[in-house]
Amino acid sequence: CSYLIVYMSLTLLLLHVELQSLVYDELSGQLQSIDQSMSSSAGAMSDAQLREVENLRKVVWSLNFELKAISELYHMATDPYKLWELSLRIMKVASHRETPLINKLWRSIIYK
Repeated sequence: CSYLIVYMSLTLLLLHVELQSLVYDELSGQLQSIDQSMSSSAGAMSDAQLREVENLRKVVWSLNFELKAISELYHMATDPYKLWELSLRIMKVASHRETPLINKLWRSIIYK
């Protein structure tokens, strides 16, 4: 019985780590694209856009060095950066059953 609990806990942890890795990969890819476009069009970003890029940079750095709680991963990364598919995966891993939120995420994916 205790082996089953340990196995289930490790499985959940691995899913969590994999999910955070997917979020990191997606956001670091976005950041790389932004950096490339910034280097080709120097000075074309507003102060607000530069702050958004700096915030994204902080999120990516944080995801690379610290395992986030699953709810924090949703609130700091997948929701603000519109990673709807990954948000749904978070809901599944967290066994979240809030139907209106899940429906909103599906609508966001469908009408993207």
